[in-house]
Amino acid sequence: MSNSNFMSLPSMDSIPDFGLYMDQVITFMENYFPERPLTKTMINNYTKDKILFPTKKKKYTREHIMALSLIQVLKKTLTLPEIKQLLEPISQQVSDGNMESLYTTYEEFF
Repeated sequence: MSNSNFMSLPSMDSIPDFGLYMDQVITFMENYFPERPLTKTMINNYTKDKILFPTKKKKYTREHIMALSLIQVLKKTLTLPEIKQLLEPISQQVSDGNMESLYTTYEEFF
């Protein structure tokens, strides 16, 4: 029986390493965070607020799912402005092609 007060990130091996469409991302995330469902509006707002980096050709990568998972876990204790302060620089680095800080942050939280 799982403890509903504890949220864990999906393991790297369980995150698909190919592009997913929005509906597939939402379904994937529901399996890991059933108490905190994501919506299309939430994902779009995270992108608008630069917490989440933009997609390429409407497909979400493993890195998007990693970032969304971090957001889901952080929302348990931080406000969205605090999450933005933490993740916006990482989002910018990923947009510039540098994945290192996202992977490091994810591994540290995992």
